[in-house]
Parts: sequence; structure tokens; C-alpha cells
Amino acid sequence: MLNAKQLPKSAEIYDLVLLCCKAYQLENAIRDLKNFLKTPPYILPVLNGLSHIGELQTHFGKDKVFGGTAHIASTVSEEGYIKQLNPIQVLTAGCISDNQGKDVLNEFIDACNTANFKAMMVEDIIQSMWDKWSFFGNARWIHRTLS
Repeated sequence: MLNAKQLPKSAEIYDLVLLCCKAYQLENAIRDLKNFLKTPPYILPVLNGLSHIGELQTHFGKDKVFGGTAHIASTVSEEGYIKQLNPIQVLTAGCISDNQGKDVLNEFIDACNTANFKAMMVEDIIQSMWDKWSFFGNARWIHRTLS
């Protein structure tokens, strides 16, 4: 069984990479992906915020970066396995430009849903990303106000 800390010895050619990291890890993740991947695949980042989109487009190409948001509460165990903390699991994804590989993204969304992981594709992913970012900002303000 592959855990979250293991990587294959060499990269195959991938259609899509699901990029899940914290914003402070992005620079290292980009470096590692560029060193590991033979050809640039589509990248589906699920970081909070929007600033990572431009940085990823600079490194991998404007048409290679999708937009995405995840509503998941999880952590990585000491053994390196991902542990889900509650039953909420929704992935929202979409194309940022018209020239993107919508078929690749649709295939990924279908695979998620087949595995009982709720995923959906939206027409305006940038708006969905702003909606989530606004929610986090408001939730953070309320938490600080009431604490």
C-alpha cells in the first residue's frame, strides 16, 4: 500500500496531478514536480486562496493549470496515512481558460465519484474559489471576535 510519504522512483507520464499542499509549501512542491515529471501534466491545485494559480501557470503553462477547491477536514498520521476527520468530502474543479483539457478533468471527476468521493465540475471555478476564500475569511473573523 502506498502512503502519503512515498513516491515512485521515477515519473511516468501523467495526465493530471492533484496538488494538495499548504501555500508555504508551494515553492518546494513546484521545484519537486518540475524535477520529477518528464512532461508537464495538467495540474489541479486545491490550495486555499487564488495567488497560487499565477505561479503554477508561470511554471507549467497557462493552459495546464485548472482551478479547484476542496471541502475536506483531514490530517496525516504519524505513519504517513491521510486520516479524514469528518464525513464532509467535496471537490470542486473547473477550467480557467477555454483551451484546457476538459476531457481530462471530466475523467478525473468521474473517477472521484465512482470512488464515492463527491466531486463536481463548475463553469466558473474562479468564483467558487473566491466563495471559499470569502467563507474562510468571515469564519476566521467570527472566531476571533467571539474568542
